[in-house]
Amino acid sequence: MRLDTTTSLSLLLLLIPNFGLFSKISNVSVAASTTISVDWFIPNNNDDGYEDINVQVGDTINFTWAGNLPHNVYIHPSQDCSQDGAIVVGMSSSYGDSSYTFQSSDVGKMTFACDVGSHCEMGQILKVTVESASSEGTNDPAVTQPPVDESPTDPPNAMEEPKDD
Repeated sequence: MRLDTTTSLSLLLLLIPNFGLFSKISNVSVAASTTISVDWFIPNNNDDGYEDINVQVGDTINFTWAGNLPHNVYIHPSQDCSQDGAIVVGMSSSYGDSSYTFQSSDVGKMTFACDVGSHCEMGQILKVTVESASSEGTNDPAVTQPPVDESPTDPPNAMEEPKDD
């Protein structure tokens, strides 16, 4: 059986252990979408918190946490720690795993936060910029087309010498 590059890469990703244990966020690309893994915890004094990330429609973000402190995951339309209009993604628990897949209606800025106690205010907040999915290979008007030459052209036979009658 002969494997193509995509199949080989997919198998390799399955066989290699995820060394993202040493970072808060890791990306795993699969076909056209990406799964972003987030180790969800309250940053400590030696940590600056979560860096903003960029995703595309169709990507999935997966929050995982463990330990004595319960956490949850909410989308905060306020873009800060205000809980006004917050939408639950994952409920409070000591051990958790919550995922969210980005939709076209999410394009723009989104904020994920933990609403347990003052966890958000302590830095358990992640800002995400959601971009439209790639339009490569489509007839999307956003795809740049080559410029059209609109310069005037000489009328036919303009370069020909006049004929004697």
